[in-house]
Parts: sequence; C-alpha cells; structure tokens
Amino acid sequence: MSDDTAKLIDQEIRGLITAGEQKARQILQENIESLHRVAKGLLEYETLSGDEVKALMRGENIVRRDDNDGSKGPASSAVPTAGRSKPREEPDAGGMAPQPGT
Repeated sequence: MSDDTAKLIDQEIRGLITAGEQKARQILQENIESLHRVAKGLLEYETLSGDEVKALMRGENIVRRDDNDGSKGPASSAVPTAGRSKPREEPDAGGMAPQPGT
C-alpha cells in the first residue's frame, strides 16, 4: 500500500477513535449521577445483578434480603454459590468422631 493510502487510513482511524471518545465522555457526563450510584453500589456490595444496576440507574435503592431472616426479596448476592449454603459443622471436639486406625 502506498504512503498516501496509509496516511488516509490512519486519519480515518484517528477520526473514529476521537469521535468514539467524545461520545463516551458525553454519555458519561449526561449520566454522571447514575454512574456514581452504581459505583457506590459496587463499593457496598462488590457485585451487582443486572436488575440491581437498572434499579440504581432509576434512582432506587438496593434491598437485599438476609439469608437468615426468611424475608422475600432479591438474592443476597449476584454471584452464584456452589455447594452448601451454610458452612460445614466441625467434627465433635468431645472425642466421639471416628479416628483412623493405627
């Protein structure tokens, strides 16, 4: 490819990147309040579901139920858990747990 063609391509790419950056900055400025609400939500909960992000952007608060209180509401975490939901109980310290043979 000729030097002139390479310069035209570079100029076009630079124009696309500059326009995209300007549009991104405009969107962020227009939605700065929502951006701050989502950031605070992430600081508090570390993870947010899509519904929680949408609620924050509408100006609503996130209300998560406590796993132990039996109330209904959104799950307490947006991250799925694997295995048991309660920690395993430690073996009985009173000496009644089976011991390996010697």
